[in-house]
Amino acid sequence: MRQQERHSLRFRKFRNTLIALCLALGWVTISYPAWDSAGEWPGGAQAQIANSRHSLDFSDKSRELYVNLKAALVIDNERGEVLYAKNAEQLRSIASISKLLMAITLLDLKYNRDSLIAITRDDMRRSSKSSFYRGDLVRAEDLFIASLVGSDNRAARALGRTFGGSYQDFAGKMNETALRLGLRHTSVVEPTGLNADNRSTAADCALLANRALMYPEIVRASKLRRHTVNVTNRRGKPRMRKVGATNLLVYSRYKTLIAKTGYIRASDYCLTTVLENKQGQRLTIVALGAPWSRTRFKEARRLAEFGFRKLNQKRNSPKS
Repeated sequence: MRQQERHSLRFRKFRNTLIALCLALGWVTISYPAWDSAGEWPGGAQAQIANSRHSLDFSDKSRELYVNLKAALVIDNERGEVLYAKNAEQLRSIASISKLLMAITLLDLKYNRDSLIAITRDDMRRSSKSSFYRGDLVRAEDLFIASLVGSDNRAARALGRTFGGSYQDFAGKMNETALRLGLRHTSVVEPTGLNADNRSTAADCALLANRALMYPEIVRASKLRRHTVNVTNRRGKPRMRKVGATNLLVYSRYKTLIAKTGYIRASDYCLTTVLENKQGQRLTIVALGAPWSRTRFKEARRLAEFGFRKLNQKRNSPKS
């Protein structure tokens, strides 16, 4: 009888341990749904970039093509292969590319898209170009889209303090997100990118863009040429504001899947993007440190042409 009781006790302990393990695995799956890329990336190709970033070869390949950039990177998304690299692991200010990390952080926090947020005087500091003014009442989702499409700094600040407690506290959450995503060389001190201490590398920016691919909300915003926002101004009157895209590649022959521009004096003009051609081939392109705004787009197009040409050469070459 005692032997049966001992067996029964062991069985209950084993069952309880198994149940606890299953619950723990279920919690991880629910908590990090964006890590599951199987439905978004056929064959897990982009997952190779996102999850095996440190196995990629970022050694200098700048002799193959001269570009007027401080740092640049081209990655074949299908094979997870670096096609072009220039100073890819050099730490630099990344300006508003920071907003991609902000967007991922907000979505992971499951921010309330229908919240009405009033623009404050602090939100307006050092942000002369904006679609929003002090006292404007705006839906959180519209601020989210405006921060990505128009790189609106007031929108990014308003979102950060609303859902993070303060600009600095939200930056802390962004840094936690960066660590979780494997961005080893990325750190920020505020959500907009106006501070030169928001730093990263071209390699990390490429990984960030591919992580952003897992979020349909960011993909939809990246494709927009413009966005119309309905606001209520501080006098209580409804107003319509138009937000234009800062990414000129939305007018190119390539399909934009992810894109974020950036500029401050410390970073010069920047861009990180994932492009797709008519054949369905995808490239991740990072262009950092261009001297002029249009230069980053011109050089990004040249990098895209270079990258897609290399893909077609490989595809048409006889197999060994």
